[in-house]
Amino acid sequence: MRLNILGSIIVVFTVSFPIGDHMQNKVAIIIPAYKAKFLSATLESICSQTCQDFSLYIGDDCSPEPIYEVVRSFEKRREIYYVRFKENLGCKSLVKQWERCIDLSNEPWIWLFSDDDVMEPYCVEAFLNNIETTNRQCDVYRFNTVVINDRDEICALNPPHPKWEHWMEFTYFWLKGLRSCTLQDLVFSRRAFEEAGGFVDLPLAWGADVTLLVRLGVRHGIGTIGGPRVLFRNSGRNISSLHDRELSILKVKAYMRLTDWLLEFLCVNRDTSFELPVETLVSLTRDSFLDHLERQHIVYSLREIIWISSYINQTWGGNRLLHFLRLSKMNSDTLFIWYRRRLRKG
Repeated sequence: MRLNILGSIIVVFTVSFPIGDHMQNKVAIIIPAYKAKFLSATLESICSQTCQDFSLYIGDDCSPEPIYEVVRSFEKRREIYYVRFKENLGCKSLVKQWERCIDLSNEPWIWLFSDDDVMEPYCVEAFLNNIETTNRQCDVYRFNTVVINDRDEICALNPPHPKWEHWMEFTYFWLKGLRSCTLQDLVFSRRAFEEAGGFVDLPLAWGADVTLLVRLGVRHGIGTIGGPRVLFRNSGRNISSLHDRELSILKVKAYMRLTDWLLEFLCVNRDTSFELPVETLVSLTRDSFLDHLERQHIVYSLREIIWISSYINQTWGGNRLLHFLRLSKMNSDTLFIWYRRRLRKG
């Protein structure tokens, strides 16, 4: 049935039991949905879990795509709590869309999944076993991941995580490009999430997964769930795989905000038990920022080069002219790559 609540959302219950009963589960799997193309594969992987002791929520971000039609095809398989919001909030702030989807639930553990990725069949069972054997030692747990394409073929492997990791160790390896992190890999404590103040609201939510993992890993470290994996889909439609110029500049702004946040967090939460000084991580934030600029594969305008050079100088110091020259060389390298590709296409 459909119910209007305060005129702000349309709720569709596809359940056949009293709403309060599903609160007995420990885990809420929550999908902030906008894209319908791979949603069926996502729901199939969830409905095929060997352990069904979880609640499933879907928050439709006023999508023009047939989200409910896909959801309805699974309503006989298991209970689903579906909400269609009247306002498309994700176009303004993905983080706020995630948070209003989380507000639909109240289970103690949150797994914010995506509308196009896939989980292997034993993921829920492995997580529940893990929190029992570790006595809920950590506030955040993660799965190992592989990358799949739009044909469900594995096309890349991400580095496996250690069984337990200090938050500064994760930050060190992530800055060096040796750790991966996406939001759908993470299962986290609601209590810790609320105490931390929710997500860091970054443009495009770019880096919001990393800031969440770092914040929730401070007290008790980061646990890894061994065995089953999350299959991250590189479909060409997700933000990480799009490279148009306007979006790339937004990513640069987001990475500046992420870098500023991380530098402040490192200074406030210095931990002398970590074997490397915090200054090493501060230097790595600069290297990571420059690597990010190169990975955008765009040609920056003179005004943008001056703007980025000024940011680098203000954040890490050094010679502004050298920063300007390095960015100019980055432009030349990008142009050379473009030209070579055009010659090959012939």
